[in-house]
Amino acid sequence: VKMASRPTTTGFRHAPVSKVVVCGSVVLSMAAMAANVWEPRLRLNGLEDITQKLQLWRLLSHQWYFNTSYTFFSGVILLYYFRLFERQMGSARFLCFALFSTSITTLLELAALTLIPLSKPLPPGPYGLLFACLVQFYFTVPTFNRIRAFGFHWSDKSVVYCLAFTLWLAGYPTSMLLGVFGILAGLLYRSSAFKISTTDFIPAFLQRFGTTYLVPFLDPPQTRRVRQAVAPRMRAPRAAQQGIRPEGPLQQGVPAPSPENIQALMKYVLCGTYLCSYS
Repeated sequence: VKMASRPTTTGFRHAPVSKVVVCGSVVLSMAAMAANVWEPRLRLNGLEDITQKLQLWRLLSHQWYFNTSYTFFSGVILLYYFRLFERQMGSARFLCFALFSTSITTLLELAALTLIPLSKPLPPGPYGLLFACLVQFYFTVPTFNRIRAFGFHWSDKSVVYCLAFTLWLAGYPTSMLLGVFGILAGLLYRSSAFKISTTDFIPAFLQRFGTTYLVPFLDPPQTRRVRQAVAPRMRAPRAAQQGIRPEGPLQQGVPAPSPENIQALMKYVLCGTYLCSYS
């Protein structure tokens, strides 16, 4: 008997926004590292690029590429891992989260360039989105398989933390400042006082346009084979085949789950999505 093909959770399945972010970062990073002509046009060297030269595109362009091979590989791996949050939130909500964290980081960068005499330019890269996702990763993804080695406690989340820490130190000291800005943006998004996580920033007509025209192109429907009919004897429960009628608690129905059980179940589902991100 031929069964239906199993839906895949690998790659960018059900994560079109993450696909655009990762592919855009890869293309811009390779263009910046391969040709020295592009990198000076994308980088934000200082506040004079905005106030005097009026090159406003640098506010956006410098946040979506990496200028070294080390930060490129670490950042792209983290962006790829964090696509699990788009599957959890939904594409529209995750897009709002990405826009919010990037906007807050940009405002804090402008404040830092105005008020703080920096010793070196701000390093390029989506630090705001990465470290805002790291906040979500810390609070929502459960920890399993704790071990102790070399005098430290390690878990299955330690790889992500190590990559984020090395990226945080890659452009010392200004990269540390951008990491703090991203963490503040992530904490502000999770704050219950402002209720930002429940606010939808994208207009309804843009969501309809994206769902109708962009999502089918970025996340095409998975080809599924039609499940063939299964013999009644194979799909029927053994008790029904033998003419046995359930007795006892099965006839009384199942009680409604408690909120604590629902929350625990959601954590295990998210953990399963997180484990699938390694494949």
